[in-house]
Amino acid sequence: FEFRAVGSSQNSAAAVTIINTIVAESLDFAASRIEEGLAQGKEFRAVVRELLREMIREYRPVLFNGDNYSMEWVEEAAERGLPNLKDTVDCLPVYTEEESVALFGKYGVMNETELHSRQEIMAENYCTIRNIEASAMLRIAQTMIFPAVLRHKANILPALTSITQKKVLSELDVKIDLLIQGIDELKKALAGVNAQKNVMERARHYRDSVLKGMYALRVIVDNLEMMTDDELWPLPKYMELLFIR
Repeated sequence: FEFRAVGSSQNSAAAVTIINTIVAESLDFAASRIEEGLAQGKEFRAVVRELLREMIREYRPVLFNGDNYSMEWVEEAAERGLPNLKDTVDCLPVYTEEESVALFGKYGVMNETELHSRQEIMAENYCTIRNIEASAMLRIAQTMIFPAVLRHKANILPALTSITQKKVLSELDVKIDLLIQGIDELKKALAGVNAQKNVMERARHYRDSVLKGMYALRVIVDNLEMMTDDELWPLPKYMELLFIR
């Protein structure tokens, strides 16, 4: 495994607290086993070798020397029965699992109530951020992208005369219809948040429904960006972001 930096908007304190607690438990386990062996009159090096052999046998399933970014490791991890928590919503329930509560309680880091409160706060923060992102995306799509595409259609319509040229208009109409549909679907997904019973269910709804709608709308807008007059497009394009502006 490897340690990665947290996201730019996140505080590293929670991650450091978890890692330090896990390391403390591991050191406590190793020290206790060594002390037990020495108390039985065993030689220090022999105790350490025995402990290392035992630990390697037990933790071999998590050892992988291949490419951690490849599908090979994803498949291998599944075969080994290792968890693959892909996003925040998958990770948050781990905070209040029995093993987690026992670990943090054992070393006086956090009790069960404190773990539940942190889980809820992080889930609420996740929901708030997703709501802001989805709402902003809707405003951009409705007030900037949609009008720009309609102006583009109005501009090219008089110039399209042949059947071949009118295929361009037909393709544009299809994309505009998809844009309207994508906006409606994202609105419905956002409206569905209020039907969820608790913060974790809201977080799952944002992940499973709202984000899905955002990704779908983004694909449509990306396609329209390739068809719309550069002068009319209201947002910087990737090329402009990278090389011009």
